[in-house]
Amino acid sequence: FAVAEAYPELQADENFRQLQSEMSAIESELQSARRYYNATARDLNTRVQSFPDMLFAGPLGFREEEYYKDEDP
Repeated sequence: FAVAEAYPELQADENFRQLQSEMSAIESELQSARRYYNATARDLNTRVQSFPDMLFAGPLGFREEEYYKDEDP
């Protein structure tokens, strides 16, 4: 710890590595959330189009949902 305080480059490098690690974890969580949303939207769209669910979906206000599309990959 004392060596890291004496050499700010070491501390900055460690902070950068930690930041990279956290960003990677966040990106992974976002990807998982997008996959979950798209799977749920697919299930909903299938049910809205399937008999007998389609008889109740329209009058009750259920409609198809669009899949999540990231404009900036």
